[in-house]
This record gives sequence, structure tokens and C-alpha cells, in this order.
Amino acid sequence: MINILLDTLDFSVDFLYEQLKHSIHPEDHIKWINYYTDSKSKAAELIRGADILYLPDRMMERIDEFNLRSTLLQFQGVVLGYSAGDSFN
Repeated sequence: MINILLDTLDFSVDFLYEQLKHSIHPEDHIKWINYYTDSKSKAAELIRGADILYLPDRMMERIDEFNLRSTLLQFQGVVLGYSAGDSFN
């Protein structure tokens, strides 16, 4: 099973669909962090349960607002997105 965690704000971009359409199947479990409705603890739980994280533009600002940097540093899966890791210093 592949668990993929995405942020709904940027998922509609064409390049992402083209890249993921071969990996995502109906039986896969895709979960979303909703910045406006999910709690900090819910967001941390979703990150810990994911195999792949997609971090859209400006997501690191949200990660810092939720105080989730240490959760991301412990994440052992795949991280991708716009400038993934670029602002994660």
C-alpha cells in the first residue's frame, strides 16, 4: 500500500497529475492536510502516517506555523514539491 499526503491548495497543477497518474490507483490511500480546518496534532498524525509528502509552494511557512519542523525531520518517506527541501534548512 502507498500512502500519499498532499495539500489541496496546489494539487490541480497539470505537471503533478502527469507525474502521479501512473503511481496513484483507486485502491491507494490519499490523505490531505487542510490548513484551515485540521489541527496541528491532526497534521502531525497525517505526516507520520504518510509514505510520500507533497509540499506545495509556501508550505514551509505553514509547517512552521504548525510547529511541525521536527515531525518533518523525522519523516523517512519521500518528500517532493516546488523547491522541495530548498527552504528546509
